[in-house]
Amino acid sequence: MELKDDKGKAAAGSAAGRSDAPKAVPYENRLLIKALLRAIALAQSAPGNTSRIQGLESGTLAACLYVIYKRAKEFGGGVFSLAASVMRLIIHHDPTCFPQLEAAGLPAAFLEAIQEGVAPCADAVCCVPNTLTALCLNTQGLERVRTAGGVGPCGALSCFVPMFTTKAYIRPLKGETPAVLGTGLDELMRHVPSLRPIGMEMAVQILKALCALGGATPKGDDGATSGDADDSDSSDPMDTEGGAAATGAD
Repeated sequence: MELKDDKGKAAAGSAAGRSDAPKAVPYENRLLIKALLRAIALAQSAPGNTSRIQGLESGTLAACLYVIYKRAKEFGGGVFSLAASVMRLIIHHDPTCFPQLEAAGLPAAFLEAIQEGVAPCADAVCCVPNTLTALCLNTQGLERVRTAGGVGPCGALSCFVPMFTTKAYIRPLKGETPAVLGTGLDELMRHVPSLRPIGMEMAVQILKALCALGGATPKGDDGATSGDADDSDSSDPMDTEGGAAATGAD
């Protein structure tokens, strides 16, 4: 009986812990939302299409995208990436519609979502650079990207630091995902030269975090680190943090 009580208490404690987390949208609902977002994206990118999406004029589409961005953790990475793609296609199709998107709060909601943490999903990770590139087509959007996250030195690009330095993203960054993500970041830096300084700062922060995972500590302003450099080179920082766990998950 005592064993049953202990198990019951453990289960109750686990359920209590999960109650604090956002409740995911039911799987069937997410499938339907994905299908609708894909249809909107295909209609927007169809050859010869010169008209705006009808839902954008009425504000209904913007309201739907806003809810997805604000509740990104509940909708999941797949829905979030498709919602980001729809906004990106809208901007590329008609850059003059940015004031409407801004009035609906979409750029701010998207940037807030990625600052809170991009879902550890390949689609969600890969959609971020292209969406940031689209936002930067507008001066106001560029300023939002540069200043996202308050006083941080990397602006919206700070969302990429945990992608390369935490074990939650080990699985999503397998296969072709690193190449796609790298190409997206390269395009962002090439098309938006004013972001290069914060892009460099982002890269430095990633390297510092990886060095810290490997046991090195920064020393001075020249970037030199203490400890044996040969020892740090012989181990994989990501393995030090959670490589064994990731292998077990496979």
